[in-house]
Amino acid sequence: MIADDGSCIYVNCPGFEGCTNPDAENYHPGASVDDGSCVVGGCTYSAAANYNLEATIDDGSCDFNASGPTDFNNDGVTAISDLLFFVSYFGQACTE
Repeated sequence: MIADDGSCIYVNCPGFEGCTNPDAENYHPGASVDDGSCVVGGCTYSAAANYNLEATIDDGSCDFNASGPTDFNNDGVTAISDLLFFVSYFGQACTE
């Protein structure tokens, strides 16, 4: 009886399916056809400052502390305090 001991090396065999993304955790250098199984950790939330379009699993690294155009007090978050700041100046004339 012949058994596969796992020592076979397949290098770019035509039609060999696996993960072809070298940045993936399960990259297979011998795969020539991507089978969609690649696992890439990163931030999967598109509203985060460090969103990773290639990420397939969220690794908890999302950064929501980036200041934006609605962060009036520059504390890294758009919150009620920013709205209150905005409302307090609404309707006032700008001065130099």
